Amino acid sequence: MVLTVQGDYKMKRALSHRFFRKKSNLILFSVILLFTLVRILIQMKIPPITFAGGGVDEHVFVMQATEFIKGNWFGNYNSSTLVKNPTYSFFYILIYKFAISYSLALISLYIFAIVLLLIALAPIIKNKYYRTFAYLFLLYSPVMMDKKFGLRLYRDALLTPLVFLVLGSVIGLFLYRNKSKWISLLWSISAGISYLTFYYLREDSIWLKPFFYVALIITLLFVLFSKFNIKAKLIHITILLIPILIFQGGTSLLSYQNLKHYGIYAVNDHTQTSFGNVITDLVSIDDGTSQTYIWVHESALRQAMEVSPTLKKLEEQFDSFYIPNSTLTTKIDSESQAEIFSGKIVWLLRLAVERAGLGYKQEILVNGETVKGGKATNDFYTAVHKELTEAFKVGQLKKRSAGIAVSQSAPTKTIASILENVIPKMLYTAKETIMYTEYYVDNGISQVSGSVDAVREIETLINTPLNYPIGSAQSAHNRPVTAMIRRINSIMSIYKYSSILVTILSMSGFAYAVISMFRKAYEDKFFAISVISLGLFLSYIILLLGVSWAYSWVSGETMNRLYFYSSGTIPVLQLIYILCGYSFIEMTLNLIKKLKIK
Repeated sequence: MVLTVQGDYKMKRALSHRFFRKKSNLILFSVILLFTLVRILIQMKIPPITFAGGGVDEHVFVMQATEFIKGNWFGNYNSSTLVKNPTYSFFYILIYKFAISYSLALISLYIFAIVLLLIALAPIIKNKYYRTFAYLFLLYSPVMMDKKFGLRLYRDALLTPLVFLVLGSVIGLFLYRNKSKWISLLWSISAGISYLTFYYLREDSIWLKPFFYVALIITLLFVLFSKFNIKAKLIHITILLIPILIFQGGTSLLSYQNLKHYGIYAVNDHTQTSFGNVITDLVSIDDGTSQTYIWVHESALRQAMEVSPTLKKLEEQFDSFYIPNSTLTTKIDSESQAEIFSGKIVWLLRLAVERAGLGYKQEILVNGETVKGGKATNDFYTAVHKELTEAFKVGQLKKRSAGIAVSQSAPTKTIASILENVIPKMLYTAKETIMYTEYYVDNGISQVSGSVDAVREIETLINTPLNYPIGSAQSAHNRPVTAMIRRINSIMSIYKYSSILVTILSMSGFAYAVISMFRKAYEDKFFAISVISLGLFLSYIILLLGVSWAYSWVSGETMNRLYFYSSGTIPVLQLIYILCGYSFIEMTLNLIKKLKIK
């Protein structure tokens, strides 16, 4: 046994020496190392942007992480406690526990995700020079150097790394299906963990769900029709169930903890409780108004309160929202009065319940009995939903029937509205994502908002020095970023100027892969490139549709919402470019060979 271990060690050492003795390998390794160090330096040189204490979106993750570290799970229950998914909070917690700098942790995770993805693609992309190019292409992706994503203290900083981890894991599970069961097991565990963390990063993560499950099904079919014996097939089928078990197990664990602390079995009380049913009910009320800009008009809300005694308990709070010159309502030219704009009703309903003392407290007194706040809040919404459902049933409320829905909690749209508003937004967003139009960095990243105390709290949590609000005494020590901004924008300009050419070459490569797949009897390489690229493109369309549907009302300055919420398309597009770009190179080399023969 000792001799075997020593022999294996000597063999690995010999192979390592042989690898570096090749001049080309040494050059590639040096290039990769140099560009990796430069990329890490870029990430470390710019302090992450923070809007410290600046509202729910920014501070809820700090609050969750801080309370968890204190041993209080996510803290006392209120309207913010479970409104956001917790992956980013756990990222903060890990950074704090291991005393790692936030910037270093983020770029390290991203590099790991790229490496895992390229290892997954190795069975079809075997050229070491192209793999090196792919690594560098992803390493300097504009989305991870942008002001709103890679350089901001917000959950979207993790979106691109987690997308690559999910895609790399399920692709690896397929491409390595004929290898050792232990290799498949590693890919399977990676797929489960990465999908769980991705899914609970944002509330709109459903767009990658079809790719994830279809990839597992396709891999299952290939295993069933493989040359494995029955025992081996059963083992591989069991391995394919592991990602689903990890996801369901993680969901159950998080839900149980919330049940234990708040009395509510859900990861997110925004999307997984009766609150979502009430929003669906309110959006569904047909009061004869248009929902282009206003999801729930005051007239619909008043109708709902008339038939729901439980909802009517919030009348005083909603009356305060509709007072003249209220900052919570907006006057639209097409409307006769100020209304709660778009989906803002979602947040104001929660605020009304909290202000009325009917929910969103750690404990609530109900009928003389102390009840956990999460349970009491969900019971309130369950009662409202039951009353509104009955009102629809007996005809006290009229339900909107025309239109197409992509989400139960968002208004339906007619074909005319889709053609007029959604499709143009999809095309606009597609152009923006392909050409990286909105991706840049400006001096605004040094303009920190919020309080000094909040900035200091975040610094302690993430082990990273931050810039302070201008005008504070601490801002005198803010790090200058102007020179690094110029370098980042110069790098981004390369992606922008080459975007059209890259897209055209990728389209040519995809066409060649599809043709070659049929000509070569579904050869693994071209089949994989074709099917994976098609699946990625469909995921891209799903996300574009979802974003354009939700924000079909935007115009002018608000168009940047399309850029912000579509950032998940960038890693998907770039993976398509890598796969189809490799196919294009294969096509070019084959043409050169044919020309030489002639």
